[in-house]
Amino acid sequence: MIPLKNELIILKFGTTSVCNTETLAIREDWIQTVAEDVKQLIEEGNQVVIFTSGGLATGRKNFKRHDNKSSLLQNKNLLGALGLSELLFKWQQNFELVGLQAAGLTIREEDVATTAIIDLIQEMLVHGIIPVINENIPLQTGFNNDELAATVCKAIKATKFILFTDTDGVFTDNPKTNPNAEHLDLLNINELNIKFNKNSLCLGTGGMEAKLIAASKIKKIGIDTIITNGVDLHPILNLNHQQKYTLLENDEL
Repeated sequence: MIPLKNELIILKFGTTSVCNTETLAIREDWIQTVAEDVKQLIEEGNQVVIFTSGGLATGRKNFKRHDNKSSLLQNKNLLGALGLSELLFKWQQNFELVGLQAAGLTIREEDVATTAIIDLIQEMLVHGIIPVINENIPLQTGFNNDELAATVCKAIKATKFILFTDTDGVFTDNPKTNPNAEHLDLLNINELNIKFNKNSLCLGTGGMEAKLIAASKIKKIGIDTIITNGVDLHPILNLNHQQKYTLLENDEL
């Protein structure tokens, strides 16, 4: 069991958790269970910041209502503009159903150092407002929500960094294509030499490689870091009931 009491926790959810992989629709029933889990975390003395992917997938869904020109579907800035507002509103709306106030933020990597965004996030936490963050996709040329989450994690001095993906943590190979892939309960970041093939069909822009890079950076500065499955309902509650996950370790600390 992962103890989650009196912690400052960053939860990062990938697109395959947030959106239906076939219809690209936002999984509101899933968000509601996340909200219930987060409410329990807060009642146990934790503070929570959420990073959500899914802006591009939501944009693709909305764009297809009007036009299906493949060239325009490759324009991530356009897709982000079409998807981000709906995505963040759905989080806010469904958190309200359990009595929690959430607020959506879209930020860029450079904003952490050049604006007062970290002060704003900390002020929100003081007042019990849950920041729900995604990259400011319309204004960017590169996309890495995992890296942004890691940057904010370091800046606010979080104590737990939990990345949710569509597998039970890290394996020696892609478990979806290799049934003999072995699950890693512990992963020493100083021995990290596992290579992952990027999935060209993935809904977002990250994948396990991006998560491992972001997670290892955070573990190196001493913050507890976990990679686990976020697809099922109540992903945080599942983690607390010993669902499979990968805990990163650093023998240099």
